[in-house]
Amino acid sequence: MGTHEATFRKPPFIFPYRAASYLDTHYGATSTAVITQNDARTYPWIVTQPVILTRLGVDITSAGETGAVTRIALYYDDGSGRASTLLLDAGTVAADAIATPEITISQLVQPGVLWLTAVNQLCATTPPTLRTLSNAPIPGMPNSTFAANQVIQGYSGSPVAGAFPATFPFVGAGAAIRVSVKTA
Repeated sequence: MGTHEATFRKPPFIFPYRAASYLDTHYGATSTAVITQNDARTYPWIVTQPVILTRLGVDITSAGETGAVTRIALYYDDGSGRASTLLLDAGTVAADAIATPEITISQLVQPGVLWLTAVNQLCATTPPTLRTLSNAPIPGMPNSTFAANQVIQGYSGSPVAGAFPATFPFVGAGAAIRVSVKTA
């Protein structure tokens, strides 16, 4: 083999998905943040094998105002490292109580990059505090600027006041809301 040739091997840290299990969809630590109303947040998840997803959820660490909800979706990757076309708008979970609410779905996903997406809605006065990605840089995340100590964890998109649009409304880099994923 020449100096520039290599054989691709599946990295040793990628394990087969187990039935009825929650999947780790991010790399690194988590934190919490208040994400303002209608400010969608998304981050990539590398799907390594075909799998049926049965639940999507979020972790609400501080309740939003009465009636607040968090909407969850899956977007396809555009091939250049950004969320593009909507795969599934899963609907909303209540975000006005401390909980880890989930939406029941049945969605087959194929290997590749999907974008896990969430947005707080109906919470103009008091948005909920959600579990977010923290110090979890995503290697190769494209960005138009370079700044000292800048870590790209995901992207924001605004405004999303109702159902998610057919194409992700990209704005720029932003802290991502951690989305839980469960298999069939």
